[in-house]
Amino acid sequence: MLPEESGPNPIPFKLYFDSTEVVKGEAITWSSLQNGSSNTKTIRIGGIDQNVIDSLASGTYSDTINVEIQNL
Repeated sequence: MLPEESGPNPIPFKLYFDSTEVVKGEAITWSSLQNGSSNTKTIRIGGIDQNVIDSLASGTYSDTINVEIQNL
């Protein structure tokens, strides 16, 4: 995540689609979709190191996640 005001370092993190770690630029297949029902998955972040956080400037950090859905 990047500091919203200019700062020296971002916060490194990992992104997960349900329990699958997302690798930048690699597709993740979402199988077993049901037509007409609520198809939901959790997108979450993790892998944030408390020691790294403690060494960074305080402030607000944010990032943008882009999701592309394709019918295969």
